[in-house]
Amino acid sequence: MLRQLWQRGRGDRTGARCASWAIRRLTTAAEGTMRSVSAHEEAFSSRAGSAGGELRRKMCTAAAIPQNARQLWTAGCACGGSSSRAAVSGGSDMGRNRQQQPRALLHSESAAAAAAVEEAKELVGIKVDGVEYRVPKGMTLLQACRDLGIYIPAVCYHPALKPVGTCRLCLVDTGGWRMEPACTKEVAEGLTVRTHTDEVFDTVKGNLALMRLKHPNACSTCSVNSRCEFQDLLLRYGVEDPPMLEKQKRVDHHVEEAGIAHEKDESSPALSMDFDKCILCLRCVRACNELQGMNILGATARGDHETVAPLYGLPLGETSCLSCGQCAAVCPVGSITEKSHVRQVEELLQMREAESLPPRTEKDWDQEMPKTRLLWGPRQMVSASQEVRASSSSSSSSGGGGGRGYATTSSSRSSSSSAGSEAAAAAEATAAAAVAPRTGKRPVMVAQTAPAVRVTIAEAFGMEPGSISTGHMVAALRKLGFDYVFDTNFSADLTIMEEATELLGRVKSGGPFPMFTSCCPGWINMVEKTYPELIPNLSSCKSPQQMLGAVVKSHFAASVGRHPSEVKFVSVMPCVAKKDEAARKEMHNEDLGGPDVDYVLTTRELASLIERARPRINFASLKEAEFDSPLGQSSGAALLFGVTGGVMEAALRTAVAVTAPADAPPMPKLDFTEVRGLDGVKEANIDVNGTELKVAIAHGGVHLRSLVEDILAGKRTYHFVEMMACRGGCIGGAGNPKDSVDEKLLQHRAQAIYKGDEASAIRMSHENKEIAQLYEQFFGEPNSHKAHKLLHTHYTPRKVHKSGEIDRFSEYSPEGPSELCKF
Repeated sequence: MLRQLWQRGRGDRTGARCASWAIRRLTTAAEGTMRSVSAHEEAFSSRAGSAGGELRRKMCTAAAIPQNARQLWTAGCACGGSSSRAAVSGGSDMGRNRQQQPRALLHSESAAAAAAVEEAKELVGIKVDGVEYRVPKGMTLLQACRDLGIYIPAVCYHPALKPVGTCRLCLVDTGGWRMEPACTKEVAEGLTVRTHTDEVFDTVKGNLALMRLKHPNACSTCSVNSRCEFQDLLLRYGVEDPPMLEKQKRVDHHVEEAGIAHEKDESSPALSMDFDKCILCLRCVRACNELQGMNILGATARGDHETVAPLYGLPLGETSCLSCGQCAAVCPVGSITEKSHVRQVEELLQMREAESLPPRTEKDWDQEMPKTRLLWGPRQMVSASQEVRASSSSSSSSGGGGGRGYATTSSSRSSSSSAGSEAAAAAEATAAAAVAPRTGKRPVMVAQTAPAVRVTIAEAFGMEPGSISTGHMVAALRKLGFDYVFDTNFSADLTIMEEATELLGRVKSGGPFPMFTSCCPGWINMVEKTYPELIPNLSSCKSPQQMLGAVVKSHFAASVGRHPSEVKFVSVMPCVAKKDEAARKEMHNEDLGGPDVDYVLTTRELASLIERARPRINFASLKEAEFDSPLGQSSGAALLFGVTGGVMEAALRTAVAVTAPADAPPMPKLDFTEVRGLDGVKEANIDVNGTELKVAIAHGGVHLRSLVEDILAGKRTYHFVEMMACRGGCIGGAGNPKDSVDEKLLQHRAQAIYKGDEASAIRMSHENKEIAQLYEQFFGEPNSHKAHKLLHTHYTPRKVHKSGEIDRFSEYSPEGPSELCKF
C-alpha cells in the first residue's frame, strides 16, 4: 500500500501532498489522536510562502513527532519543489544532513522513496489504554510507553542495563491469563495493553508494600531523600507504613554472623554501603557485571534472607573494586552512595573568625573581579621542602595572609632598588610567605571544578542535558564561601604538557609501549589490582585533580602567605573514584605536610550544598562569574578531558604542533575525529610529522578489560592508549546527576563538550600563556626534577586473592611488560 501511494504521489500529486500524507500518519501515531490533521494538510499542501515554510520547520522539529516521522516527511518533500527542500533544510535534522550532502540525498527521488518505505516497514501498531500508536519494531513495551509519555513504574529497569523483570512493578494487562512485565515484553503488531486498570494498580501497590516491609524508616536522614525512586513510588501509590508489624531487617543477623554479608560497609575510601536500605532490584550487581566486567557484587543467601554483598563476603575495600561508583549511579535508593564529604566541607565554609580571610561578598566580586586579575609575582625558584623548612623556622607571619590576591614581591619594593637588592628582597619575601601554621584560624578555602561538571551540574536544577553553566557554577561556589575558585582545565593543560613530553620521550627511546593514560583512578585501580604487569606501561603523570592540588599546596600557598596546612583544597568532580585517588598514600606529600587534595565532592554533592543554601542561592538566577587567575585560564583541549577520546585528542594536538619543523605551516586540522565517538573501543593511525602513531581509546570497564586482554595476548599493538573506566568518560561518571530515563544523555553531554572546545579562544594546551608562565617561574620545563617531584607519581601492585589478602610489593618488576608492543 505504501509503495502504491508513493507511486501515485509521484505520478499525479505534488511532493507536498506526499509529505502531508507521511506526517499525518505518524503524527497521529505519536499523539494518539487525529486532531490537527486537517491543519497539517492545509499547511503542507501549500509549497509557496514563508508562512508555510515556517510551519513546516516547527512541525519537523516538534518533540511530539518521532524521528521516523521526520525522515518520512523529508523524503516526501524531496519530490516537491525547492521551497519544500528549503523548509526541510531550515528546520530538521534531515535538513541539516541534506545541506551537508545535497547530492547524495537529492540526486534520486526513487532513493528517497525507497528509504521512506523501508522506514515504514520497521513500525508496528500497538494499542495502549485504548489509543493506537505506531512504534519502532524491536523496542520493549516499557521503552515504547516511556517514549510516548505513558507512565509505567519500574525500579529494576535502567536504560544502560539489560531488562530482567525482577521488581514486578511494570506489570501490565496484555489480555492474557496473567499480567506481564513491560520491561521484557517486546512490542508486536496488534499488541493491546492496559496499564492503569484497578487490578494492575492493586498488584503494583501490593508489591511495593512487600518491599516496604524490609525498608527502614530513615528517609529524613537518608542522603538521597527527595531524590529516591522508591520513595517517589511509595508516595505515588499511597503505600503507608505496615501497621502493627515490626520492621524486618534486610540483612539477617544470622547471615551477618556467618560472614556471608554485612549490613553496613565503610571499608572503601570512595563508597558507603547500607544494605538494610536495599530493595533487591539488583541494578548494582548487573552494572558491575555488564558495564564494568568486574563481578564484585552479587546476590547471596536464599529466600527471605537474600541480600546483596561483595565477593566472598569480603569488605568492599578488600576486593578488586575499581571505586568507579557505577553501582551507586544506578542504585534507585540510598543503599550504595558515594562517601560524602559534604558535612566536613560545610563546616569549614561556616567557620568565621575575625583574623581569618574575610569571605567575599557578591558586591566585592562585582566590583573587584573585573580589575583584579591575579598575576604571578616574581619569586625565587625554591623547592617545596625549602618553603616548608622556611615556614617552620619563621617566627612571624607575613602581611600577605589576609589578602585576596597572590602576594607579589614587586608591590613592596621601591622603584629605585637595584637588581641585586630586588633579588634579595624577592628571596626574603619568598621565605616569609611560607609562614608557619596558625592554629584556630579559618583556612583559605580553595575549590577546583572538573571539565565535565560545568556540563552536568545544570541537570540537577532542571535544565536540559548538555547545558553549559560554567559561570553559574563558579558564582555558586563563591557564594558558598570559597575564597578562590580555580579551573581543573588549567591542570589538564599542565597534564598534557607533561604527558605529551613523556610520550615523545618514549617514542624517541623506543618504549615501553603502549603508554597508557593515568588520568582515570578507576583504570589505575584496575591495573594495580587486576593487571599489575602493566604498571611500567602507565604514564607517571598525576591526574589533573592531583596536579592542581600539588600546585595549590606549594606555589599558591606560599604566594598568599599561608602554610600548606592552612589551605584546604576541595575538588568538585564527576567521578566517585576521585575520592579514592585523593586518599592514596602516594598523593600525600610529606614536604607539604598533607594530601594534595583535602576533600572531593561529586557533582551531586555540590548540587546538594547549593540546594541547602536556598533561598540565598538560586542557581539558575545567579550572575555569572569567572575563575580566578592564574590557575583559571585553559584551552579547548583541556575541556575535552571530560569526554572519552579527549585526553588522546588533546595530547595529539600538542604532540603534532611541538614536533613540527619551525618553518612548517599551521596545523591543517585541530579536530582528530578519528578518536571521537561513543564506541566502546576505537583505534586510529595518526601521522605525527612523519612518525606514525598507533593509538586506541576505550571506555567502560568491560571494554577496558577486553582491550587489555587483546594487548596481553599480542593481538593488538599500540603506542598510546587512553583508558576511562566510565561509559563516555567523565561525562558518564558516577558522581553526575542521576538520570535513568534519557538514553541519549551521553550524546547531549558530549556535544556540549565539543561545542565548548570549538568556542575556545585557545585550543591547544601548549598555547596557554599561564601554563608557560608557570613553567618559566616555577617548574622550569616539562618533566623537570621539580615537575617530577610534584606532578608525577608511582603505582603499587595490589593483587586480591579469594582469602581477602592483598599482596603489596615494594619492588615489582614483572617480566615482559615493555615487550607488549614492539615497533
